Amino acid sequence: MHDEFSYLSQNNSEQQLIRDLKITTMSYLAGIVDGEGCIGLEHLSPTKNRKKDYYVCRLTVVNTSEELMKLLVSSLKGQYDTRKKIEGRKTCYRWHVFGKDLEQAILALLPYLRIKKKQAKLVLEYRNTVASNGWLISDDVLAHRKTIWIECKKLNTIGG
Repeated sequence: MHDEFSYLSQNNSEQQLIRDLKITTMSYLAGIVDGEGCIGLEHLSPTKNRKKDYYVCRLTVVNTSEELMKLLVSSLKGQYDTRKKIEGRKTCYRWHVFGKDLEQAILALLPYLRIKKKQAKLVLEYRNTVASNGWLISDDVLAHRKTIWIECKKLNTIGG
């Protein structure tokens, strides 16, 4: 019986260690997003095939550490690419995540964000307007999305 309790206590210690590691990692990544990331919406104008305005949610981080990019991908999904190399400067990378993965990433970071918490909440509010009907949305939903975009844009403006 003693061995059984020993195993449970060891198992609980390992589970606590995993939880602590996850909290530490999410706290660190939230600090990176707060300092070097961008959370927001991009506005796309109507086209021949898309008759209404359209908005795309974005969560991006630009940095010179490929190790950081790999940590972002392994922790929050998404992908990264290499930015155009500027002579005399370090290679720069951009990590980004979209769609449902973006929503999950924001939910994981939200408790730890300080600077960009409002933008994160606005993106989640926008994501609540997304359904399986794609571009076929009501004018009311479109107006609500535009309001969210404007508010997010204000928050992301320098000095905003």
